[in-house]
Amino acid sequence: MECPLKSVEELIDHDNRCWNKEVIDRFFHPTDRAAIYKIQLSYFNIEDRQIWGVSKHGDFSIKSAYHHLSDLKAANQRVAASSSKARPWEETPKERRIPVDSMCPRCGQAEETNEHILLTCPFARRVWFGSVLSHRVSDGEEIQLHQWIKEWSAFTSQGKRAVGETRTLISFILWHLWNARNDLLFSRKTWTAEEVIGRAHMARGEFLNASKNLSSPSYVAGLATPVHWAPPPVGTFALSCDASLSEDGGRSGVGYLIWDHTGTCRIAISDPQCFSKALVGEALAIRQGLLEAISEGFLKLRVESDCQTLVSAIRKPITSSHLSIRPIVEDIHFLVSYFDDCTFQFIPRAANTIADALPRRARSVAGRTV
Repeated sequence: MECPLKSVEELIDHDNRCWNKEVIDRFFHPTDRAAIYKIQLSYFNIEDRQIWGVSKHGDFSIKSAYHHLSDLKAANQRVAASSSKARPWEETPKERRIPVDSMCPRCGQAEETNEHILLTCPFARRVWFGSVLSHRVSDGEEIQLHQWIKEWSAFTSQGKRAVGETRTLISFILWHLWNARNDLLFSRKTWTAEEVIGRAHMARGEFLNASKNLSSPSYVAGLATPVHWAPPPVGTFALSCDASLSEDGGRSGVGYLIWDHTGTCRIAISDPQCFSKALVGEALAIRQGLLEAISEGFLKLRVESDCQTLVSAIRKPITSSHLSIRPIVEDIHFLVSYFDDCTFQFIPRAANTIADALPRRARSVAGRTV
C-alpha cells in the first residue's frame, strides 16, 4: 500500500491534541506504532522547527556530527567483520579459526578456561589453599564455576555474618586471580601466590571497614534525619507532583495534590498515563497539575517535585531541555503565563510521600480519580 502521508502533522488529531490512531494504525508497523504513541505532543499550537535528532537537546554541532559519523563507521565495521554467527563476539578465537595458543600461559598443562584460571590451575590451587580458607580444590573432577559459586555457603557454618565475610573474601580472591592472569598475559608481570592472597585479604578488609562505617549509628542517624514539608504562605497554594513508571512495561500513572496555606489538601488526583521514561512522567504530572490549578482558580502557585533534573530543565531556557520532555516543558512555560505568580521548587522524596502514593494508585485504576 502506497503511503500518502507527507508530514508528521498528518498523524496528529489537532482537535484533541493527540495522535490520530486511525491513520497510524493503518500505515505503520506495530513496532513503529508503539514508538510513536510514546512521543508526547504539546497541548498547544507550538511553531515547528528543525531538530538535530542525534543530539540530546536537538541542537546541531560539529562535535555531535563527528560522533554520529564515527558511530556509523564503527557499526559498519562490526557488521563487515561478523561471521555467519549472529553474535560473533561470543565465539572464542579458536572457534573463529584464529591461530592462538589456547593452553594456560602459566602452567601449560591444560586449556585455559574460566574454571582453569580461577580454580584448577596449580597456581590457583596454591592461592586457595594458602588463604585463610585453606580450601583444597578437588582433583580429578570436572568443576563448573557457576555450580562452585552456588556452593559458597559450604565454606562456613558460623552464622550469617561469617558467611558474608567469607563470600566477600572468595569474591576478592577470584578477582585478583583474574588480574594476575591478565598481568601475566598482557604485561608479562608475574604475581606470586602470596601476592594474590595478600591483596585479596587487604581488599576484603577495606570493604568490610567501609561497610561498617556505612552502618554505624552516626551515619544512619544522619540518613534518618526527618524531612518536614512546609505549607505555602497565605494566599499561595502548593502543587505537589509525582509519577510512577512500571518497569515491566505495565501501566504507568501520575498524581498531584494542591494544598492551601493551612496544610489542607484542596484536591488530590490519580491519573493513568502512557509514558516510557520516568522523567517524562514527572513532566506530565506537573503539566496536568498546572491545568488543574488554573481550572480551580489557584493563580498563586508553588510547584513541588522530587525530580531535580526536571526542575532544573523548567528553570532553564526551553532549548536546553531534553528532546523527550521538550514539548511538555514548552507547555509548562506557556501555562505559567496564566498565573499571577508561579515558582518551581525541588523537594526531597521524603517530603513528597503523599504525592508519591497517588501515581502508584493510578496504575491500578481504570481512569482519572479525584
